[in-house]
Amino acid sequence: MNLRTLIMRWNNLRLRNKLLFLYFVAVFLPVMITNAVFYQITAENVKSQKISDLNHALETNKDNFRKVIDGIIGISAVLYTDSVLSDALDKRYSSTNEMLTAYNEILNSSVNQFVPINKQFYNAYLYTNNDSLISSGVLRFIDRKTENEEWYRRLQASPTIGELHLYTNKPGGSGNMGTPAGKQDQAFLSVIRKLDFFRKSESYTKLLKIDILPQFVKETLEDSAFEGKIYLVNEEGTVVYASSQSDVPLKEQMQDERSLVLSSRFDRVNYLKGWQMIGIYPKGQLIGALTKSRLSFVYLTCANLIVPSLIIMVLSRSLNSRIVLLWKQMKLVKNQHFTPLRVEQANDEIGQLTEEFNRMTIQISELIRDVYVAELDRRQAQLNALQSQINPHFLFNTLETIRMNSLVKNEPETAAVIKRLARSFRRSLTWGNDWIPIREEMEFIHDFLEIQKFRFEHRLTYEMKIDEEVLDVYVPKMSLLPIVENACIHGIEGLEKAGFIHIRGFSSDTSVRFEVSDNGVGMSAEKLEALLDSLQSDGGNHGDHVGLRNVHNRLKLSFDREFKIVFTSGPGEGTTVQVSIPKSSGRDQTTLSDGRNTHVSHTSGRG
Repeated sequence: MNLRTLIMRWNNLRLRNKLLFLYFVAVFLPVMITNAVFYQITAENVKSQKISDLNHALETNKDNFRKVIDGIIGISAVLYTDSVLSDALDKRYSSTNEMLTAYNEILNSSVNQFVPINKQFYNAYLYTNNDSLISSGVLRFIDRKTENEEWYRRLQASPTIGELHLYTNKPGGSGNMGTPAGKQDQAFLSVIRKLDFFRKSESYTKLLKIDILPQFVKETLEDSAFEGKIYLVNEEGTVVYASSQSDVPLKEQMQDERSLVLSSRFDRVNYLKGWQMIGIYPKGQLIGALTKSRLSFVYLTCANLIVPSLIIMVLSRSLNSRIVLLWKQMKLVKNQHFTPLRVEQANDEIGQLTEEFNRMTIQISELIRDVYVAELDRRQAQLNALQSQINPHFLFNTLETIRMNSLVKNEPETAAVIKRLARSFRRSLTWGNDWIPIREEMEFIHDFLEIQKFRFEHRLTYEMKIDEEVLDVYVPKMSLLPIVENACIHGIEGLEKAGFIHIRGFSSDTSVRFEVSDNGVGMSAEKLEALLDSLQSDGGNHGDHVGLRNVHNRLKLSFDREFKIVFTSGPGEGTTVQVSIPKSSGRDQTTLSDGRNTHVSHTSGRG
C-alpha cells in the first residue's frame, strides 16, 4: 500500500470519522503516553525522595549516638589527665581516716562532678590494685574475678598508652546478629581506658570504666518520624541496641523482600570502626507514597481525556451538521436550483463558505455572462496587439536593401555598419531567451563598438580580454552593453584626444567579474554621487542614466544580494565600472527578488 492509496482512503473518510481518528492520535494517545511517562518519573522521584528522607533520619540517629559517645569520651579524657586523681590512686594510705578523706575529697568528687551536668552514663568506676583503698562506691579492687573479665583482658592486651575502648557488655548471651533481638538480655556499652597518663616507677594499675545507660541510648536513637526499626551493631556483629523487640533475627529481617534495609557505617571514627547503624523499614511506606502519586495520575488522566472528548463531540456535531446542510444545497445548485441557503450567519470558515456559496448562487448567471464577455474582450485584445506589432521582417528587408545599395555604390564600410546594425536589431528582438552566455553578449558589444568606430573614426580604439572559462557563464541579455554604450557617449564623445575603452572579464572562486574602463572626461564627485542616487531610486524610464539604471535593476532582480557594481571616476581621469556576479554555468538564475542590500559603491578620483 503506497502513500497515494493511503491519501485516497483518508480523503474518502467522513469528516466525523476523521475527527475521531485525529482525537485518538492527537489527544488520547499523547495524553496516555505523556501521563504514563510522567507517572514513572514522578514515582521514581517520590521513591528516591522517600529513601533520601530515611537515609537522612538514619544519619541523624548515627550522629546523635556519636555525639553521646564523644561526650563520654570527653569526660574520660578529663579524668585521664587529672594529676590529683592519679596521685590519689597511687598513694599508699597508712590509716583508714586518711583513705576515707582522700576518697570523699578527691576520688568520689572527681568522678561524680559530671553527673549533675550530664546523665549520659549509668555508672563510672575506678579500678586499681592499690590494696590500701577500699573497694566501694566508685572504687573497685582488681581481683581475680576482674582479671577474668573479657573487657579487662582486652584492655591489658593493648600496648598503646592512653588508648580507649568501646566495649559491649553481654550479660545474658552473645547478642550477635544471628540471635533474635527480643531473646537476648539487655546489652550496654562501656568506655574503658588505662589511666597511665602520669606514669611512675612504683605506680599502681589504674583503670577507668564508664557504663552508658541503655535507656539513654534508646532515647537518643528513638525516631518517631518514620515507621521502622533501628539497630546499632558493633564490629563483631553484636546488636547493641534495637528500637523494638522482634522474634525474627536481624539477618533474616534484612533478607526479607518486604523490607527496605539501609545501613550507615562509623568508618571515620577510630573507636567506632566497624560499627554500623541499620534501619529496617517496611516497603509499605514507599507504596503508600506511590499510591498518592498514582491517584493523582488517574485524576489527571481522566481530566485530560473527558474535557477534550466533550469538546471534540460538540465540535464534530457542529461541523458535520453544517457541512451536510451545505452539501445538500450544492446538489440543488447542481440541478440548477439557484436558491440561497437560509441559515444563521456565522463568522467561521464554514459560515464564510456558506455566505460565499449564497453569493455565488445569486450571481451565477451574471458571472457566466461576465466570463463570456471577458473572453470575447480578451480575444479582441490579442487581435489588436497582433495588428499593432511592427513586422520586424519589413525592417530587416529595408536595412538589407540599404546595405546592398551601399555595396553597389562601392561603400563597403557603410554596408558593414548596416549589417552589424541589422544583426544587433535582430538579436534585440529575439527575446525568447532572456539569459544568454557571455560569448553572445560580447558579440553584441563587438558589433556596437564597430559601429561606434565608424562614427568616431580614428578617435576610438578598444580592447576586449575575456577569459575562456567565463564565456559560457549566463547573464541577462544586454546587461553589459549599456555600460559600454555609456562609456562611448558620456566618456569618449566629449574627449578631444583619442579615446580608448578596455573591457576585461575574469573569474574568481565564486564570482565572475567584468571591468569596463575608459580614458574619457570622467565625472566629478557630485555627478558620481548623483549617478549612484539615481541607481538606488525608482526613476522608471525617465530622466538621466536610464540605461545604467535599467542594468542595475535587471541585475538586482536576477541576482539579489549576490551582485556588486562599483564606479571609480574623477574629472579628466576616465571612468571604470566593475560588475561582479555569481559564477554559474547554467541558466538557473531566474528568481527575482526585492533587491535589498544590493552592493553599489564608488570611488572618486578626487578623494
